[in-house]
Amino acid sequence: MKQILLSLAVVGLFVGSALAQQSLGDIARQERQKKRPPAPSAKVYTNENLPTTTTISEVGPAPAAPAAREAASPAAAAAQAAPSGEDQAKQEAEWKKRFQEQKDAIALLERELDVLKRENKLRAATFYADAGNRLRDEAKYAAEDRKYQAQTAEKEQQLAAAKQKLEDMREELRKAGLPASWGE
Repeated sequence: MKQILLSLAVVGLFVGSALAQQSLGDIARQERQKKRPPAPSAKVYTNENLPTTTTISEVGPAPAAPAAREAASPAAAAAQAAPSGEDQAKQEAEWKKRFQEQKDAIALLERELDVLKRENKLRAATFYADAGNRLRDEAKYAAEDRKYQAQTAEKEQQLAAAKQKLEDMREELRKAGLPASWGE
């Protein structure tokens, strides 16, 4: 019985040492090779077959013909015409001027909205500070408050429309293929 146990232990040591010499990565690769399905029709790159000395190049479908592409706006047509240095400088100045005008309009609307809100806070503080005022002019205050709410809503709509116009201008610039820095 002792000889059988001793022989099993010796065999176990030999098998263990044989497995220890083979790395876990090698064992995993061998198992993956055994379980590999039939070769797919398209080339699939794995870590084993990834080229190290050359590059991988996948070419997609051919680009559309220039005649098939139509300009989305007059600015896009102007951008595709490959302007000269002077024309490009004029075009850049024009775009920057348009963007600056729109940004100025947005800043003005934001200031007007801020002033409107501040004036309403002062009006409300004055109204609620005097109890006699609240009793005498409650209907007048309510009417002025409705007027203020309407003005505020109108200014907020104008501001949202101005911001949307700025974003539309940026999108038009992008579609024209012109540098985004012109819209900053």
